[in-house]
Parts: sequence; C-alpha cells; structure tokens
Amino acid sequence: MVSMTKSAHGAQPVSLAVPILEQHSSLETRSGGFVYQLARIPAPTGGVSLASFSLASALALAESQQLLLPGLAGFFVPLLLALGGFWLLPLLSKYLLQPRLLLNELAHPVLGSVLPTAAMAMMVAASWLVQLDTAVVQQAGVVLWSGAVALHAVLLIGFCGRQWRLFSLDRMVPSWFVPPIGIVVACVTAPAMGLELVAQPLFWFGLVAYGIKLPVMLYRLLFVERIPESALCTFAIMGAPASLLLAGYLSCFDTPNHLLVLLLAPIALSMTALVYLALIKLLQLPFSPGYAAFTFPLVIGATAQLLLSQWAQQNGMAELAELTAIAGLGELVVAAVMVLYVSGHYLSALIKFVCWRA
Repeated sequence: MVSMTKSAHGAQPVSLAVPILEQHSSLETRSGGFVYQLARIPAPTGGVSLASFSLASALALAESQQLLLPGLAGFFVPLLLALGGFWLLPLLSKYLLQPRLLLNELAHPVLGSVLPTAAMAMMVAASWLVQLDTAVVQQAGVVLWSGAVALHAVLLIGFCGRQWRLFSLDRMVPSWFVPPIGIVVACVTAPAMGLELVAQPLFWFGLVAYGIKLPVMLYRLLFVERIPESALCTFAIMGAPASLLLAGYLSCFDTPNHLLVLLLAPIALSMTALVYLALIKLLQLPFSPGYAAFTFPLVIGATAQLLLSQWAQQNGMAELAELTAIAGLGELVVAAVMVLYVSGHYLSALIKFVCWRA
C-alpha cells in the first residue's frame, strides 16, 4: 500500500514508498537487457552493503579486544566483505550507467536520503583495502575513500537543495539524518588512511547537524502527521546518528574530551534501546527494501560500545570498560543476526525476481 503526504506549499503529493524491483518512470530504464535490470535495484541496497562491511569491522574490533573466540572473526570477515561487495557493485553500476536515475531518486524524500549509504559503504570498503600488503591497492583504497567522501558531500548538497524547495515537516523521515551525519563514517575509517586531521572537521559538522536536526525530528515524530507505513522502517535510523558520532569521535581524535564522550554515550545507548523496542513492531511489517534500515544502526551501535570500552580501559575506568564491553558484545550478536536476516530477505527477493524473469 502506498501512503501519500502533501507539501504545505501546495505541491503534488509525494509517495514515501520505497520500491523494490519495480519499473522506474525514466525512459532510460526501457533500453532493455542488463542495464534495465540494474535500474531496478533499490537504493536502500547501499545500506545492506554498508552494514555488511561495517559488521566485518566490528567483528575485527571485538576480536582485537579478545571478546570473541579465536578464529571466529577470521571466518566471518571475508564472507561479510564479499557480501558487502555483492550488494554495492551492482548499485554503483546502476548509477554510473544511468546517472539520470540518480538525479530522479535524489528528489525523492526517502530514496534521496538513503543514497549516501552507498558512499558510506565505499568508505568502509576502502578502510579494508588499505590494510592489504600491496602498495597499489593501498593507494587505490585512499583514492576510493577520498572519492567516497566527495561523493557523499555532493549527495548531501543535492538532497538538501532538492528538498528545501518543497520542505514541510510531514515530508521528513528519520532517514534524513543520513546525508548530514552519515559523512561521519569518514571519521571512523580515517585512521586506516592516516587522514584523521582531514576527517575531524566532518565530525564537528555532523555533531552540529545532529544538534539542530534531532529536536526538529522529535517534534515531527511527536506532533506532526504520522509516518506512513511505507516509510515506517526508516524509524530504525534514529539509532544510528549518536552512535556514529561517538564512534567517529573516539576513532578520529587522540585525546577525546571526557565530557563530550560521556554526553554522547548515554544518548547513543538510549537511541539503540529505542530502536530495539521499535523493532518489535517494525519487524511485523511486510518485507520491503526499507528493511535495510534495521542493519547499520545496530552495527554502529555495537561498534560505538566496543570503542567506548576501549577508551574507558585506556583511561582507567575498569568498571565502565567491562560494562560497555558486555553491552557491545551483546549488541554485536543482535546486529549480526539482523544483518544476516535482512540479507536473507534481499537474496530471497532477488532469487524470486530472477526466477520470474526466467
């Protein structure tokens, strides 16, 4: 069922539904064959790719803290990296071959807001490339990371520019946090590149954006028209920004301010707990590409707790380190189950589509 909202400025109603394997209206999609099929890949696929790459990083972090059985991360990490690439490469090909689709989807209040997840996935993938021994591959990783940060910035500007003209509170959904705050993934991945100083301003940008947008979003959720069911999955993204900011701050700064850490930490934990409660209802919704919103927020929540445990240990806060390590490990298990669950749904939808086409 497609729910509609109407701009307060008298614009035509805009669907907040997230299509899956449906025909786009662009004439470019009618060229047939391989290019046409790529055009039907839903934009939220980038979120599943991002979650897969990020889960691999979270498992490696947990293993470095000796929270996992030896060899467990070594077994799952290659599989998760392959899964992340499996979802990301076709999505990037879609937009490279048909850039007009990118512009069309950027105008959509939901699709446009999740497009940056592909750039975020590229950043995390780049952080793995630079860990390889080959110098050429390492340089390629830095180039990929730099290009992904630039791409995210372009998508942020494009999304804000297109939505500003038709802005109304009822068009806002929690995925609107992704363009301005998702770029903080650069801070989480910058240490692998040795580019912490380059990424640090992005943290402050994301922190200011969160401080401005959070009260507006809470007001929208509490006092404005209810989010339609077709976009309700995006509520799970409420759990990501605070955890991402915490993870980015702890990763990118040598001497984090204790007060700021202890301010972000409870917000991050509370938002993750809120998403856990919301999932009881959200998981009852019929499958849609919006299920991708259930993945990365849980992964980055676990990552933030694991990094907080590491920071607390380094600063002589043994009890806090132990508590956050337990919380991080528990969240990591939940996140892993959710990533596999959503990936399974995506694969099932893909197989059904291929069999139908055959």
